[in-house]
Amino acid sequence: MGIVELQPLVKEGIKKILVGKGLFVFVFYLIEDKNLIFRNGPYFMGPQGLYLNSWSPDFDSTQDVPLAILVWLCLPHLPSHCWNPKSLESIGNTLGKYIDQAERRDHYSCARISIKFNLEIGLPEAIKLTIAE
Repeated sequence: MGIVELQPLVKEGIKKILVGKGLFVFVFYLIEDKNLIFRNGPYFMGPQGLYLNSWSPDFDSTQDVPLAILVWLCLPHLPSHCWNPKSLESIGNTLGKYIDQAERRDHYSCARISIKFNLEIGLPEAIKLTIAE
């Protein structure tokens, strides 16, 4: 989803400020809007992925290179009986640190989970799951 499409999702709007070096500050007027945006995704700005992190007062764009990012993953072909919190958390912790799961919706063709992903390790090309019936 592109950044332009974020506006219809939120109640009070978003202010975007370019702070240099490919970095933006997004100001949310409602905490509910911020939580909504951070809970969904992924987002893109043109062809580039847009990685959202909460800002802190000690952030220094010349020094702070993220070692971990929050990503949403789609788990295609996962049997629907595995779309439960315990299974999704186990899968997420295999790939990184499990954070959350998207609410199940009819239009999703896959389970979606959010993980904190270590950029130094990288994502595996595939994981082998053993599914108990």
